[in-house]
Amino acid sequence: GNATGVVAQALAELADFNRRRIWLSPVQLIEAFIRERRLSDLAFARPRPRERLRRLKLVTEQARAFSRTGERSLRTFLDWMDQQLEERARMVEIPVPEEDEDAVRIMTVHAAKGLEFPAVIVCGIGSWPNIRSDSVIFERTGNKVHITTGSDKTQFTTPGYDDAVVSQKEAEAAETVRLMYVAATRARDYLLVSLFRKEKSGSAAETLDRLASESGSCWQELDVETPVAP
Repeated sequence: GNATGVVAQALAELADFNRRRIWLSPVQLIEAFIRERRLSDLAFARPRPRERLRRLKLVTEQARAFSRTGERSLRTFLDWMDQQLEERARMVEIPVPEEDEDAVRIMTVHAAKGLEFPAVIVCGIGSWPNIRSDSVIFERTGNKVHITTGSDKTQFTTPGYDDAVVSQKEAEAAETVRLMYVAATRARDYLLVSLFRKEKSGSAAETLDRLASESGSCWQELDVETPVAP
């Protein structure tokens, strides 16, 4: 029989958008659907509303990108999206945090690249680095390979291996400094760094402490045993 109630209303809405697709571009149709069906408002009635809003924004941005091709057909837009899937095209999404989001984000330094926050706490950098010299070291600049194998009396090491180990450790130390620079520059207003570590740990915390001692005017040491006033 004929649909009634909410089903009839839903079918009527779909029929209306089906007629409007002739006169509207895909991005205009999608924006109208999101606006009139109040999908942005409904996102807050479900778990993880910001994730749902981000997905709505992603669909709209893809429709805008398609509109720059000069095509206006909704069917062409859907075929274009299918072609992207068939070619396994990956849409790069960077979940940039909203400015007004009252939340604490926990992430690695690499994941925080390119982002900025009002306050940043850098922690977990005082552990002993899990670094050991490789038994095979490739020297890219000279296209050489340095090898060590065996142990004690049976150990065999090619000439230049020891020097390659020193160069490798220097490169790792330089990378630590670069990584700590990335971590520190994520802060916009406040930066708090935990330098707790074992003595002579060789960790990033030790490296930061050494750099801080060389530019003491840029740092203020906090006494963790002193209660912080609310």
